[in-house]
Amino acid sequence: MRFHGTNKLLTLLKKSTKLKGKDAFSIEPVETDAKELDELYDWHTSLIEVEEGYIVTFVNDLTQFPVIIGPLSLEDVSDSFALFKKQLEAMMKKQLFKESEIQAYLESINNTIVTKSISRAKLGPLSAVTSDTNARIKELSFENVDTFDLTEQLSEVPRIKDGEVSIPLENWFDAWVERSSDHTFSDFSEKFDEQWIPALNDPLQDHWSKLYDQIDQVSKMKPWESYSDNEWVAVQHPETKEWTYCTIMGNDGSFKGIGLFTGRDGLNSLYTIYDQQNELPDYLAHTKQDGIIISFLDQEEDLDQDNADRLTKMGRMQSNGSLNPELMKHTPGFVPWAVLSDAEVQWTTDVIEQLLIVLNESEGKLLPSVTSGHVMGRQQEENHWVTKDHLLPEWAQIKEVKEKERFRNEIVIHKIKRAPKAKNTVVLDVAYTKSVIQEHPHERPFYPMLVLGIERSSGLVLDVKPYSNSSEMKQIVQKCLIDICSKGKPKEVLVRKNSIEWIIEDFCKKTNIKLKTVDQLEEVEAVMKEIHDEQI
Repeated sequence: MRFHGTNKLLTLLKKSTKLKGKDAFSIEPVETDAKELDELYDWHTSLIEVEEGYIVTFVNDLTQFPVIIGPLSLEDVSDSFALFKKQLEAMMKKQLFKESEIQAYLESINNTIVTKSISRAKLGPLSAVTSDTNARIKELSFENVDTFDLTEQLSEVPRIKDGEVSIPLENWFDAWVERSSDHTFSDFSEKFDEQWIPALNDPLQDHWSKLYDQIDQVSKMKPWESYSDNEWVAVQHPETKEWTYCTIMGNDGSFKGIGLFTGRDGLNSLYTIYDQQNELPDYLAHTKQDGIIISFLDQEEDLDQDNADRLTKMGRMQSNGSLNPELMKHTPGFVPWAVLSDAEVQWTTDVIEQLLIVLNESEGKLLPSVTSGHVMGRQQEENHWVTKDHLLPEWAQIKEVKEKERFRNEIVIHKIKRAPKAKNTVVLDVAYTKSVIQEHPHERPFYPMLVLGIERSSGLVLDVKPYSNSSEMKQIVQKCLIDICSKGKPKEVLVRKNSIEWIIEDFCKKTNIKLKTVDQLEEVEAVMKEIHDEQI
């Protein structure tokens, strides 16, 4: 049986093995010959570090069936595969598998092969299970976590496989039924997850090398020791004339890094991050950052798998105590992503190069603070880069102002006016779930969105409508409110300030429903927490 681990898990396995006095732990090379592989015998595995120890998560490559073990001390992490075998045996017995099938499968664990993660397609399901596990652990005291119960619960959580929603437990059963009907247990090896196919605009290796050369210069300079996160540098694209705003993070003792935020959306994201008076609710946290973040992590921190693979392939993985760079693209509604296009890699390289020039020119002196309304800028004049003050647009200038949606369906308006009056207050908002969906192994995972309508007095969910494309939001919001009003016309609708009032304001006015905006919607926060609990 083969286990494909994340970097953090593999590192701790080595430490644990040494503490336990066992033979040296080895990581085998990845075998990619599909003829010799059988996904039912392959598991991807990760680790969650909590205050008192560790939890290890396993996800089967063929079926997405999860197994959770722990809590473990560092010394006991080396027993992960033996504990996995015990947990899986108990699960299969409860699921009424034949004893002969259980033993035939578990015997393969005696010949364990451990490698690094082999496929991007499997990191989505592993990430989802690990995230769900971590969320449950935070809700319970660590010593009260029952990983057998948690395994059972997560096996029934819907996941995306080959573009379709399926239940891991059902996939697990189906795989065994298929084998027992048409094949012997040992010769079923037709299915194998295809290796990740790079995108058509995948960066050239030379472009990656130039980017990491610039990133190395940032690491050597350690700008976070001299500059605060209020000292930005703006770099203008010579062709598009769009500005990229660079921030330096780490002066306050937090993680060290730089951020690159491009254009109106990027700057709006920066303003949102730094505006302490306008804190987004937890269910919209995925909308906050819109830019490229380069973090510098020490050896003990968990490096993203794609970044680790790229650094290893390029021979840039640090093992002497130096910091490893982690490059992640953040986009509202999507999982942070290590994959960049060739154009993004080249522009990021240029921006960092100009940032370094400004920092070297300043010779440690303070840069203009964003509170002054301007920052240091770099732009081209007559094909030469020059350093000039750049006036920051005010937040009101770059905020997207939505034109009020006119509601023209007179039949619906007439119907709502004649609907029975509920005399209640309805809370309405758009929210992101915390579960991750990856519709295709090569596509970026995203957080599904919901429109929620809740009765304020009782907390009862009157309507919930899911959607996956932001372009659908306007229609879904309207449909949700219309469906609620058809069953009972509320006296008032509450929404958050600067959120979706532009969609429903005209509708409410024409149907004589009072529309009110507030800073927070506690009812939506409570319901989203319940939804997340149920998903776990």
